[in-house]
Amino acid sequence: MQYQRFIKVIFLSLGIASSFAYGQTASIYNMDEMKDVSLLELEVLRDWHPVATTPPTQQKIVEITLCDFENGRKVRIPITYVVPNAKQACRFIVSYGNLGPTVYKEFDGLKTTMLENGIGFVLPAIGPIKR
Repeated sequence: MQYQRFIKVIFLSLGIASSFAYGQTASIYNMDEMKDVSLLELEVLRDWHPVATTPPTQQKIVEITLCDFENGRKVRIPITYVVPNAKQACRFIVSYGNLGPTVYKEFDGLKTTMLENGIGFVLPAIGPIKR
């Protein structure tokens, strides 16, 4: 429940910030810099490996460092990629993941059906930043 409140606060903050930016002609973001993936720090925690699930999958866990705070702490997001083992994923869905880098062993009915039809998942671990 706390995480839902945290996510709502983030979206509310983004909404308020965007209302202040409405009408500005100059962008406050350098979109070319934001699209440059060479600026991201990416660490592979666990490369592609088969996982005995129903249906069988292959999974990869990476950690992306987004930014550094002034006090030296980093904002990192662990992400688990899940694809069907039998064939290449034709599409991906970004969904809510756990709070840590996780190998997923069970899926609900909808995710199982999607995996059987060649749809993979990108599961970021989203949670509050603790002090």
